[in-house]
Order: sequence, then structure tokens, then C-alpha cells
Amino acid sequence: MIYQLTVETLRHGQVQAFLAAAAAQKKEAPAGRWLSEFGTLNQVYTLRRIETEAASLGDIGRLAYGEGQADAVLRREVRLLSAVKEFQASDLPVVELREYTMATGQLPRFLELMTAALPVRERFSNALGVWAPLSGEPDRVIHMWPYRDFAHRAQVRNDVAQEPAWQKYLATIPPLLREMSSVILRAV
Repeated sequence: MIYQLTVETLRHGQVQAFLAAAAAQKKEAPAGRWLSEFGTLNQVYTLRRIETEAASLGDIGRLAYGEGQADAVLRREVRLLSAVKEFQASDLPVVELREYTMATGQLPRFLELMTAALPVRERFSNALGVWAPLSGEPDRVIHMWPYRDFAHRAQVRNDVAQEPAWQKYLATIPPLLREMSSVILRAV
């Protein structure tokens, strides 16, 4: 399945009006929509499933804005992603979006290791999804994790860190990684 992750950086004070206009549009609801809480502020992350039969690739990324929405957007980034693990909706309010950039050519090896370790990690919390890019920098992986709150996130990370299989995975991946980033989002 192909997904489109759109990140829109909004003018200060425009977030609520932008979200209200997005909710009023007569478009198919996105798979998920979140607002940045930590990291770059005033960013709306929208994840949509792309039915390739229903849309030409040339139309993907062309977003029509509702009344007043375009003026609120300072910057927009559209990423086309291929699902490594399909999106699973969650009603947990806090979401961590993690993005890892690999050393050149190391994405296949990293994904092999990550997908093997994912069942261990998911004993503690299920991933919303894992994706690799179809456009832009190819040696990158994006994954999202839902939590009840920050205490839940800390507990999950502490608990999984005690697992020998997870420790082995963590010891294996550093030579493959070039950068790691994390953004904390809340569902809107």
C-alpha cells in the first residue's frame, strides 16, 4: 500500500482554523492527523492511504485547500511512502514519529533487522505503521508509535530495553544509521 504523509507548517495562531477547515472539507477522511507538540511547532501531519487505481501518481501530492487554508500554510512537504508494516489506527492520544536515515544503501539491511525485531517491540506497544520512502531520500525509514501519555512511553521503552532480543537488535544497527529524529505528536 502507498501512503502520503503531508507535513504542513502553519502560521502562528492559525492551527485551529486550519483544522476546522480541513474537517469541513468533503474529502475522504485521512488515515490519521496529528499536531506537533515537541519539535517544530504548528505542524500538522496528515497520513492518507493512496489507492493507486483511483489516482494517477501525477495527482498525488496536489492538495486542494479549503477557504482560507492556503494562507495559513508557511511550508508543505509531501512524502510518498511504501508500507513496510501497514497502518493500524489507535485511539491513544500521544504519537511518536521516529525517522531514521541510514548510511547509503543500508535500508534493505536495516529493514530486515527491524522487521525481525518488531514482534519483540510490539509485545509492549504496537506500531501505528512503518514506511520506507518512494520519493526523496531513499535510505530512510519512518515509524510511528502510540502511547497513552509520556509515562506510558517511558515505561514501554524501559520494558523493551530489558529484552535480550531487543538488546541484540540495538547493538546491531548503529553502523547502519546516519541520523535519528523523533517528533511528539497528538491526535487531532
